[in-house]
Amino acid sequence: FPSHDTGALSSDGKTKEHEWNRDFLYPLLEKELQNLGHQVVKVIQKTHFGELPNMINAHIPDAIISLHLNAFNGSATGTETLYYETSRKSKRYAQLVQERAVKALKLANRGIKPLSQGDRGNALCRLTNAPCVILESGFIDNDKDLATLNKKVAKLAKAVADGINEFLKETC
Repeated sequence: FPSHDTGALSSDGKTKEHEWNRDFLYPLLEKELQNLGHQVVKVIQKTHFGELPNMINAHIPDAIISLHLNAFNGSATGTETLYYETSRKSKRYAQLVQERAVKALKLANRGIKPLSQGDRGNALCRLTNAPCVILESGFIDNDKDLATLNKKVAKLAKAVADGINEFLKETC
């Protein structure tokens, strides 16, 4: 979670992407993963993004997930999961997280999407040593998506934890 950037904002400007993920989704996800027997490490970006992959790699993780919320024009909707295009393991990881998140939220399924080297967000997925996905749970600037996210955050956390758990069972 970056300490200097709020990320995208809700249509009324009151909900901030990074705060929502840090304060609402992450604590529930952490608890669900711990209940499944996994050790969870939260890495916070302190200054420049370039330090983040090395900070994460230092923990020697089995899997990495970066929690986000999309924003576009207030009418775009849905859930998507991003992965680095050349990583077969990350693609499978994205599939497992995406299908469970969509089932829990019942928002539009925007699918899994590969990131190439020129895409925004690719560096995290490309420069970390473990399979890595970026979950865009919904659109923070879409009032219906945000209401769904707020109402179903616990279901989302359980679904994402189940997807991570399944991935780890398959690969570790």
